[in-house]
Amino acid sequence: AKMEHGWCNENACSSDSLRWAPRALITALQDEVAKQKLPVYIYPIPLVSVRGPAYIEKVLNTTSPPQALCTTVFVVVNDYEGILYSNQSCRQILLRASSRRSSLQSNELVLPWTDPELRAYPPLPRMGFEKPAIGFVGRSNKFRRPLIYALQKDKRIHTNFTLHYRWWGGSRDSEVAAINFMDNLAASHFVISTRGAGNYAMRFYQVMASGRVPIVHDVSELALPLPRLVNWAECPIIANTTDKIVQEILRLWSISGEIERRQARCAQIFHRHLAPKPFARHVLRWAMGQHAIEQSPSRRNRSVPCNL
Repeated sequence: AKMEHGWCNENACSSDSLRWAPRALITALQDEVAKQKLPVYIYPIPLVSVRGPAYIEKVLNTTSPPQALCTTVFVVVNDYEGILYSNQSCRQILLRASSRRSSLQSNELVLPWTDPELRAYPPLPRMGFEKPAIGFVGRSNKFRRPLIYALQKDKRIHTNFTLHYRWWGGSRDSEVAAINFMDNLAASHFVISTRGAGNYAMRFYQVMASGRVPIVHDVSELALPLPRLVNWAECPIIANTTDKIVQEILRLWSISGEIERRQARCAQIFHRHLAPKPFARHVLRWAMGQHAIEQSPSRRNRSVPCNL
């Protein structure tokens, strides 16, 4: 089926399927392809729980663009974090929401799944607060629970938590749930952004976009987008133990002006590099052979792109 820009099959681009895809990024990619007249085609593989790695690999191995010299950019929104195998990898770029640092292949980039309507709040100042305020609205799963408990027990920290037992409090489209989530962001210096079912969290990017500092208890090799362009040490707090996270929160809290600077830097990184339009431009520059945003010069490449 033809789209206004780009190409994909009828099922992948149906409005129902795209409900669970990063539509703003897909639109930005398609618009940039049309604007520059690039030989690139966009193919979303949206989040559908029953579609595991076998389904994704089938799509990768059976989907070809209509012209021999074209590259296909697959937008893979799925909780699977292992290796995906394709016999056409030299003409494919995968934007993956869920992955691990050690298993990213040379034709894969980490997908920052975001809400394009989020705006940056003014930095929440240290002045007026006795303790750093840590926010969280969501489910307390096995990955998040140790950090939630550690922060709740620490009397040097103020926790602003609303814990749910179901995703989005049981209603994905609840306007009240969305308002509560955004109000919690606005009232917090830091926000728990540890992974969910997949090895990623939408809230990680939502927190950055809003000008707050994500904190991540990383127990599964979290991969971050554009590591050659973004100095990730300037924004989130990421550590593999809860003690290290608490220590870093308190260290930043003790430095005059650091909380405000850190929040502003998070918003700047997101809106300069990870928002749909700038990220689409990064992806397409890479697709056309400008490889400066490859994940890491030291990672083990299991597939090598041809000259795109």
